Amino acid sequence: MNTVKQETKDELVPAYTFEVYFGNQLKVGFAKVSNIGMGEDVDLIPDGDEGEIYMRREKRHRHHANYIVLERGMSTGTDDKAIRDFKPGVHLYNVMIMVHLNGEAVRMFSIETGVVTRCSFSDLDALRSEVMIRRMEIQHMGIEEVTV
Repeated sequence: MNTVKQETKDELVPAYTFEVYFGNQLKVGFAKVSNIGMGEDVDLIPDGDEGEIYMRREKRHRHHANYIVLERGMSTGTDDKAIRDFKPGVHLYNVMIMVHLNGEAVRMFSIETGVVTRCSFSDLDALRSEVMIRRMEIQHMGIEEVTV
């Protein structure tokens, strides 16, 4: 008698969670973090007959400001008061993005300094105890992956 285990949708979806720490004061859990990346202008120089390509950086690095997008963030308790400070133009320092899989930290990203460029909140609802950030964009000049 052969029994075949039927897989459910829940078994196929990894249990990732994202926590973002804003300095030492505030931790917010987000459902989605996107646009993690960094860019720099370089010149590609072909090496004639050998077919090699060399990359040359300019003496003055031409970094472009990049941004990350944080969506559907929730914070409960006393931290809610600090969320009201998230508005365009506010400088953020020491932003850490923790990626957890099944409760274990698997990746971590760090932004030394950034500026909030856009922030929108969910509707106000007296029946909820959470403050929800619908979408926040942070412009930064560098993001690094940190060893966990």
